Amino acid sequence: HATAAHRMLQERALEHAPTASSTAAVHALVSARAGRRSDAVACLDRCDVSLAGFTGVSPWFNVLTRMAMARAALLVDDPARASKLLREIDHHLRFEPDDASIRSHVEALRAQVDAALHISAERSWSLSTAELRVLQLLPTNLSLADIATRLFISRNTVKSHTSSIYRKLGTTSRSRAVELARNAGLLAESASD
Repeated sequence: HATAAHRMLQERALEHAPTASSTAAVHALVSARAGRRSDAVACLDRCDVSLAGFTGVSPWFNVLTRMAMARAALLVDDPARASKLLREIDHHLRFEPDDASIRSHVEALRAQVDAALHISAERSWSLSTAELRVLQLLPTNLSLADIATRLFISRNTVKSHTSSIYRKLGTTSRSRAVELARNAGLLAESASD
């Protein structure tokens, strides 16, 4: 639905309306979860530009839109952008009365961003789009051959990507790679063990 709404707003030249920013942010998150990295990054770039003009709009709008953007940024392995968005979220939260529920979501996001920044600082390479696709399937019980079948690539390619993921995350085990990726927000929330 987010993709359809985003397309509709673009077709009607309404992509500069405040609600278009939140729709694009959700579209970025959906795209990132689906492994469409370039689409997610393009949406995040458009959101950055459009949100700059809506600082006077409801702080809740700004917070919720930026939370979706930060989650998408983590999924496309851009912890620096997620960190910047978190600082903006903190700024907008200053104008809202204390609400424990939103603050708990922000703190959970903060933990993911901190973990992602920590991992990013320790590794010298970021994960490629292909590696991010394989990473999304590592929490499952699928074998490397099953992952290859699902992604329409060879088992050797999956094995190569998996080895690269382990090396980049600084681990030698699948379970530890999944734990690090989950803590850093690199895994979509629907991925489960």
